[in-house]
Amino acid sequence: MSNIMIEFSSWSPMFRIVILVCPTMIVLSGLALSFYIACSRDFFIALSAIKSSPWLEQQKNYMGVSSVRSRWMLVCNMCGLLLLPGPHIRRGLLSIEELRAFPAGLKKRMLTSLWLTIVGCVWILIVVAIIKIEQY
Repeated sequence: MSNIMIEFSSWSPMFRIVILVCPTMIVLSGLALSFYIACSRDFFIALSAIKSSPWLEQQKNYMGVSSVRSRWMLVCNMCGLLLLPGPHIRRGLLSIEELRAFPAGLKKRMLTSLWLTIVGCVWILIVVAIIKIEQY
């Protein structure tokens, strides 16, 4: 059996550009969507939808809600609560009623922004791994 190496340098230049630019654009669009949520009225809707979370309340009191940076971080924290609600409900960080009452459209946008960021980051890690493997 012969070893088949993936040689990044042997790929066509246009394909290499696409492989490097696409995950970056995916990550940036996920970050832009969460940034938009943090800067819009959706931020206050999301905050008012999750009131029983002691952890989120602690984060809100610690960071505040006045700066864009703190609002963006709170949006990312809420995305994490919505991504894996089961463990958060069991630990008392989220109530089932609030999860059911959370606005569906906003939840979809928040989870889309999170998944875009995750998929883009994983893609970037895979590309970096391929380039690093080629160097050895």
